[in-house]
Amino acid sequence: MGKHALLIGVSQYPEGALRPLPAALPDARALRSVLINPNMGGFPRDNVTLLENPDRVDMESAIERLFADRERDDLTLLYFSGHGIKDDTSQLYFATFETRKYTNGALIRATAVPAAVVRDNMERSRARRQVIILDSCFSGAFPEGLSIKDDGSLPIREQLGGKGRAILTAATASRYAFEKENENLSLYTRFLVRGIETGEADKDEDGVVTPEELHEYARRKARELQPAMQPGLYLDDDGDTIHLARVPIPDPKARYAKAVADALDRRGEITMAGRANLDHWRERLALSAAQYDTIEREISVKCRAAFQEMANEYAALVRAILETGKALKSEAAQLDQRREALKLEPEDAREIEANVEKEVTEKQAQHDKDRQMYAASLREAMRLEGNKFTETTRTRLARLQKEFALSDVEVAEIREKVRKEKKLPSRWGWTRKLVWDTGNSMVHIIAAIVTIIVGALTIVSLFSSTDKGTGDRSAPSQTTYEPLSQFILSHGQLIIRSNQFGDTVTINGNQVGASGPKPHKLPAGEYTVRVEKAGFVSFETRITLAAGQRETVFATLKRRVPVFGGR
Repeated sequence: MGKHALLIGVSQYPEGALRPLPAALPDARALRSVLINPNMGGFPRDNVTLLENPDRVDMESAIERLFADRERDDLTLLYFSGHGIKDDTSQLYFATFETRKYTNGALIRATAVPAAVVRDNMERSRARRQVIILDSCFSGAFPEGLSIKDDGSLPIREQLGGKGRAILTAATASRYAFEKENENLSLYTRFLVRGIETGEADKDEDGVVTPEELHEYARRKARELQPAMQPGLYLDDDGDTIHLARVPIPDPKARYAKAVADALDRRGEITMAGRANLDHWRERLALSAAQYDTIEREISVKCRAAFQEMANEYAALVRAILETGKALKSEAAQLDQRREALKLEPEDAREIEANVEKEVTEKQAQHDKDRQMYAASLREAMRLEGNKFTETTRTRLARLQKEFALSDVEVAEIREKVRKEKKLPSRWGWTRKLVWDTGNSMVHIIAAIVTIIVGALTIVSLFSSTDKGTGDRSAPSQTTYEPLSQFILSHGQLIIRSNQFGDTVTINGNQVGASGPKPHKLPAGEYTVRVEKAGFVSFETRITLAAGQRETVFATLKRRVPVFGGR
């Protein structure tokens, strides 16, 4: 790819023909200095031609050479600082050193270069990236006495436009002259040069200045000093994909951080298109791979945290509604308003709502299970001790209440419900009726008594395991039946309970179902117990099970912090 430029400055004209333009030559020279700078324009010095005060033939010849013998990917730049002229047929011309007018004010066309000649050379050229910069005012040259309706507009696009072309003009009308007194350069060119030199024209800070960026910078700066100025830009097709100049990037890290932020989606993930753009930046900026990775990680973490904060706030609102027993549809309008305020997309809200609904349902099911377990424990304690509990039983019930997160009101409700339940016939009462009513032998009586004792000990052992090692043996049921329990149980018994509903238990790697009050009969030895549930941190422990003993493992599963929509 070659870069070629022709810079024309015409400051002197035949006496009385056109007003001199002292800034025209300094304009062309100043632009040349930035174009041949390898850190700015990057144009090879030999490819930049400076043409000062040429006649018509020299100007036309130079223009023809600029566009001739070019390759498709070449960049050609034509710059003109001088008088532009519009004749009585609205044809545009570029004034030369010899341009003159007839006595009646009409242009002598043979002394100026028609815009049509420039366009013809551009059309013939193979180069498909062409830039024209015109720092001209295009005054009218009409014969005296000829009535011409001229609105002052300039047919720039019609006479110079084309595919792959970018045309920058200091004026879009013929009414204004744009020199400023006591300045070496014309207003428009001054800011074209400054925009490249300082890098201020690089609006998106990508290290490249496009025709549009350069023009917009010069237009804005010029109008700050001359509000009447109306610089124009004419782009056709791929005209703005042209890289006109390069500028240094003052802070590569900050620029890459900005590129990363632009490449992320709302959840903090780099999109496929964003990754392609970041790869482009990695090739351009002089940073190490570790620096690129660190910047990506830091920006992504911040973005994810911001999204998670918004998602958590919305989830908290959804959870509060569901926990009151209301349906989300009942507050759909308010939820939608809050979603928009949090800048969440509808699909984000749907995902959060589904997750929270599942969470609340599981939590309620688990809470119901805990209430049932507490009621069963209370019911058994009342069966064994009546309404007056020992200190040990009260302690164990209090521990269960805390473990199950039951409020005092809930406990009171459970107590009242258990007290009102119709008392079912006990095993002992059934056995006694069986013995005395049927007149069976003493052997049957003893067998029934043993059955009662074993059943009672199983339940009592469940209580004792929740506070194993407390040393409290004051309860008669414990001191009386523990030796018989040790004698009867030839294996150990292991109970696994957890604070969650729908978990999975494995013992030494073998799945045994869900946690619950049902004991697992196992030979004495060491066992690895693992309790798992999707969305929760797994629980694992080692336990030694002795023959004839019952051990209870309490697994507390903690919920993982959810990242809604995480990949």
